[in-house]
Amino acid sequence: MATQLELSAKLAEIGAQLKQRREDKELTLEEVQASTLIPKNHLQAIEEGNLDRLPELVYVQGFIRKYGQAIGMVEIATELTSVPPPPRSRGSEQSRPELRPWHLYALYVSLVVASVTILSFLFRTPLSPPSPPVPPPEEQPQTTTTELSPPTAPLPVNVAVEMIGESWMRVVVDGTLDFEGIMSEGTVTQWSGNKEVILRTGNAAAVKVQFNQKPPQVLGAEGEVVELVFDRDSVNPLP
Repeated sequence: MATQLELSAKLAEIGAQLKQRREDKELTLEEVQASTLIPKNHLQAIEEGNLDRLPELVYVQGFIRKYGQAIGMVEIATELTSVPPPPRSRGSEQSRPELRPWHLYALYVSLVVASVTILSFLFRTPLSPPSPPVPPPEEQPQTTTTELSPPTAPLPVNVAVEMIGESWMRVVVDGTLDFEGIMSEGTVTQWSGNKEVILRTGNAAAVKVQFNQKPPQVLGAEGEVVELVFDRDSVNPLP
């Protein structure tokens, strides 16, 4: 499996080749965005080899393939797909013990035996005169220190879109219009924001959305106009 560092280095190499070919053809990032429907910030991240600003590797491979086709470098799409993704660590799940009826019965018997043993010991032990009271120790002032934990950085809002049909789309990221136009069937892209992503579509049945690693869902029925607000915690429809 490739490490994150190896993937970043490979992406930087591919991004440099794509940028050089784009500049040779005297194309701007806006022109590549218009022909590929890939957001400009993702095109910049690919050229800079910045994995932190890109979605999952499967989406990045699709972006590179479309970028390469747009500027006449079809063969470059296979370079990143030959590098397997780094393994993901998964926390071990601990199963909680289940109390069965026979467990409860054994616990009850143990408590009864312990109670009988303690009572028999108390009745057989002679009473001794009480010992003089021990003065309580002087209380020392206690100093407590409170460790301040650093504030948790807000999670970004990631909205991945897969077009299963053709539809007009408008996307606003953190108050700024990022895309407006027709998206064709088979298009796969993603938008990321710090606060919210607002998505409006004229054909909800053509749009499948995955929000913050949740299972993807189709937005609605054929021809239905839907506008949704995605923030860090929830998805809310606009009236």
